[in-house]
Amino acid sequence: CQSWLVGRHPGNQRRLVSPQLLGHRMGEDGSMRIGYGVSSVGYAASYVVYHEGSNTLLPPTNLTATPSGKTVNLTWQDNSTTETGFLVERSDGGNWQPVGSTAANATSYTDNDATLQAGTTYYYRVAASQNGDQSAFSSVASVTIVEATPDPPNNLQANASGNTVVLTWNDQSDNETGFEIARWKEETDDWSIVGTVAADVTSYTDSGVAYQTTYYYKVRARNASGPSAYTDAASAKTGANQEAHTAPWNDGMEAGTNGWGASGLWHQVEDGSTSYANSKSGSHSWWYGQDASGTYDTGQGTAGALTSPRIAIPDDDDMDNPQVRFWSWYETEASTKYDQRRVLIAVDNGDFQDLKQLSGDAMNQWTEHIINLESYQGKTVQFQFVFDSIDGSKNDYRGWYVDDVSVAAAPAQVKPSISSISPDQAPPGGGTQVVITGSNFAEGATVTLGSTSCTSVTVSSSTQIQCLIPPHQVGPVDVTVTNPDGQSDTLEDGFIYGCEGTCIFLHHIHAEPGSTISVPLEGSSLENLIAADITITFDPTVVEALEPEKGSLLTEWTLVHHVAEDELRLAMANPGDAVNGDGSMVILKFNVIGSDGTSSALHFDRVDFNGLNFPGEKYDGSITVGAPRCGPFQAP
Repeated sequence: CQSWLVGRHPGNQRRLVSPQLLGHRMGEDGSMRIGYGVSSVGYAASYVVYHEGSNTLLPPTNLTATPSGKTVNLTWQDNSTTETGFLVERSDGGNWQPVGSTAANATSYTDNDATLQAGTTYYYRVAASQNGDQSAFSSVASVTIVEATPDPPNNLQANASGNTVVLTWNDQSDNETGFEIARWKEETDDWSIVGTVAADVTSYTDSGVAYQTTYYYKVRARNASGPSAYTDAASAKTGANQEAHTAPWNDGMEAGTNGWGASGLWHQVEDGSTSYANSKSGSHSWWYGQDASGTYDTGQGTAGALTSPRIAIPDDDDMDNPQVRFWSWYETEASTKYDQRRVLIAVDNGDFQDLKQLSGDAMNQWTEHIINLESYQGKTVQFQFVFDSIDGSKNDYRGWYVDDVSVAAAPAQVKPSISSISPDQAPPGGGTQVVITGSNFAEGATVTLGSTSCTSVTVSSSTQIQCLIPPHQVGPVDVTVTNPDGQSDTLEDGFIYGCEGTCIFLHHIHAEPGSTISVPLEGSSLENLIAADITITFDPTVVEALEPEKGSLLTEWTLVHHVAEDELRLAMANPGDAVNGDGSMVILKFNVIGSDGTSSALHFDRVDFNGLNFPGEKYDGSITVGAPRCGPFQAP
């Protein structure tokens, strides 16, 4: 049986009729309208027929989703006439969640939810709603969010010094992956990319460009979605190609700029002209800082170059072992990752290349730096002192001062002089860092304690050396510093290897990959020793323990060993008299299986002497794979 509900107009009477009785057509709202006819009440009428249980709300169609940065714009076709609004739902591949609604007759919606993530695909559907009811949902539309391109940088500045141009700009975006630097000069038709820097960097140095030439620059940010617009162009004209001075040459900064070029915050200061002026000799120096604040804090990253005049270094006996010397005073962040101080050199009008990055010298005091120039004899060179804060954070420090720069032959027969070593006492296992102070220390100097070389030797200045002490027997040793020309100075009994009372220790060893090495286990001030049980742990991915040997103290003892995965256990006993004094107890043996740069601690896990816990000090050792930065391998 098929039934329809019929509403009659005019009048308010209604009855059920069969759809076959009258002509009909389907309405947009899901109803069927019957044509005029004669009803059972005797007059013509128009009837509207509704199928019982039908939903009069039709779902939207033609749903589209279009990304715009991190916003999604939705559009659809409205197929209902009685809705009171539309419901919008979203999914990222999981459950559907409501994200918004619209008024009746709407055909669009903008999803600008801040949680939308670049690289994620989202799915949308829309339904018509009416007083708590809703239609079926539309078909699903999907869209993948693409990250917006970064905002362009601004405030591009270009400053020339000699044949170098230093650029700085303000970073205006938080989603760039880096910046591109484009350059143009009048003789060329097109802009070209000449460099890139990483995200958050706000400076670039274009070195080695032509003299007396105007260059134009612009910078843009970039990420995976593409580049930003460029900055406005900035220009700078490089200086004249000056006639070279001939070494020996020096400048105490007392004759004005005197051929120097400066960019960024570099400028000459005179004692008394500002409370922040600071000179090594005379009354003038160059300073990277600001007179008003006494810092290099500009609110952004800052960089600049101080460029020397051109200097010809003769290739003759009068210029044997040439050096550049200068005095430096600085106050910056301690990390050399930021606030970098670098010395660059250009040879025969070529590009500037790094000569040395300054580090390790004492802050807030004048320090002389000496750099050997022997490989540049017969060349014409220029120097740049480049300061680069890298970022705009923690820049409220004084900055960098440079004074008294000279290029000349090394002073004849320069003999170093040692005044002290700190600390002047350490355990015999080696590896302690010491600082040696004195005068006339030259780049490339070596340090020995007793007859063994220190490792990781750094000549911070002509007055300071840092190094790591080697392992050694207990007792005082001489400290010797030797310059590359063979001149040396010795501080007799200047350092003591020792323990306060009884101790045992292992050496710190450098070893080549694939080698077999010996590591002495030594004792100091031993008393009445008749038996010992010692367990030493190690890293089995770096070294492999082998059968040990008896040391000089225990040649008549019995020695038993057991190797587990990461530990070596030693049991030893004396069949005769007790042992007293100093010397090696056991010589440990290892195969080195780790790669260059790996290391293994040698740790005393358990030590029993004469059946009791060891009463003295224990000093662990180590094995480092690869050569030390300076000095020979340690393989006793």
